[in-house]
Amino acid sequence: MPSDGFRRGARRTFALFADLVLRLRYDIRVSGREHYAEGVPTLLVANHRSDADGPIVAAVMLRRQGVACRGDVPFFVAREDLFARGFLAQYVPAAPAFLRPVLGRLCLAPFLELMRVRPMRRVAERTLGEVLAQVREIAGDVPLAEILKASQLARYERLAAPNPVPATVGEALAQRYRALNQERLGLLKLRREMFQRLARSDREVIARQVGAFVALLEAGKTVFLAPEGVLSPHGCPMRSKAGLHLLLTRARVDVHLVPVGLTYDFMTTGRPAVFVRFGRELSSLEGCGVEALDERVHRAIAAQYTATATQIASVWLRARLHAGENRLEPSALRDGVMQAALDLACAGLPVDGRLLDPRAAHARIAECLGYCRRVGLLDSREGRLRFARWPAQTACAALDHACNELAAFVPESLGILERLRFVDRAGLT
Repeated sequence: MPSDGFRRGARRTFALFADLVLRLRYDIRVSGREHYAEGVPTLLVANHRSDADGPIVAAVMLRRQGVACRGDVPFFVAREDLFARGFLAQYVPAAPAFLRPVLGRLCLAPFLELMRVRPMRRVAERTLGEVLAQVREIAGDVPLAEILKASQLARYERLAAPNPVPATVGEALAQRYRALNQERLGLLKLRREMFQRLARSDREVIARQVGAFVALLEAGKTVFLAPEGVLSPHGCPMRSKAGLHLLLTRARVDVHLVPVGLTYDFMTTGRPAVFVRFGRELSSLEGCGVEALDERVHRAIAAQYTATATQIASVWLRARLHAGENRLEPSALRDGVMQAALDLACAGLPVDGRLLDPRAAHARIAECLGYCRRVGLLDSREGRLRFARWPAQTACAALDHACNELAAFVPESLGILERLRFVDRAGLT
């Protein structure tokens, strides 16, 4: 078994390599790190916006100086299926055919363990395929008709036609049923008896996993947790999973709860900027109920978001797109973004500093417009910039996502989002 020294060296070597790769991909900007103290039980809580969140936080915590490292990566709470053999084959379904057999056999568990990633079971997100695999592990290759609800069994029958219906759990896990087996809420598709049996097993597994993280906190370690547990599909904060409350209430030490906000400024033709902002430690959490704790943590995380050109421009663009406007004046967009950024900064909210400098702001808005042309939201016709006749659906969804993210931390009382909807060439009206 590798020694602790070897593990630490290997972890730092890989984290150093990952940091170099990430900085080629992203412009990582860090602030507020002085609010985090090493060597004390700390729970870092953050929003979840990208699969790159964990590696970026690891690189930030490492505090690379040249080839030297002054810190260490925290322990990460991660989805349990990451540790399953063949996860990459499911995660990258568009991989080249020659790679699929390799991805299907690959197991990331040893590497994840080395990098201090630990599993946490997410019951609601468990797929039907995961649940069936658990059934086979606990009860054996039982007949499918004995464990599935009739409505769910009928769906397998329709997919199987004209071939025979899958008789056992093992047969139902075949590749041809992959789309069906990837559906979430797998437990709810089981008959009552098997549902109760697996629910008991899940509770036991989760208790062990929570206990492992509690032990790390009690040993003075740092644990990184995204309370939402999943990527927000719309940019709005989502309800926290139970793990946040369990970790805080079961730890027998004073846990330092530090909020972290991650904001991706993705509307660009170059490297997207990622703002990683650490907030002040949350205090007076004793006796907080689940809902009260969830609300406080969400507000604390949202307070660490950074207002970016992507978010502000998205509000402006979406308003005009939904109003059916055609022609777009870049100068009006630029004026609106700069004025809104100034208003937000005057209100004490975190803002990308580039938007407060006229020259840098002009360049940043030009990048936003270039991104919008590239993704099919805008095009140039008759020498003028216009909205595309049929804007790409993914581009419109990205606008909505950025608008919701901005609305999550800008107080309605400021009226900035409302005023952005009425920007003309002369500025705000």
